[in-house]
Amino acid sequence: MKETVRKLLTVLGARPPQAICHARSAGKMNSAIERAGLRRISFRRFGFGPFTLFSRPLFSNRRGWAIHSKLQELADRNWPILRSSGHVYIVVARKLSGVNKRDLS
Repeated sequence: MKETVRKLLTVLGARPPQAICHARSAGKMNSAIERAGLRRISFRRFGFGPFTLFSRPLFSNRRGWAIHSKLQELADRNWPILRSSGHVYIVVARKLSGVNKRDLS
């Protein structure tokens, strides 16, 4: 219901358009990449925080940034759970030669 109201207010011009973020697992992202006829070359996950509870910050900006930095450092060192966490998943992919996207679905 909330999303419908947001969309309606945006269409009516009562609310500015905002970026939409969809949470997807790395597995689902990798499947979508393959279905698009691409091969994943490398990837990286990053981004911890902001740390909130019921849309209220749990820490000051300075403390939140320090926590993010430490978590990112551990993720970069390949720590279990943290290495596959993070808000952002960036992928470098290459188009598979001779593959038609329709053949992959």
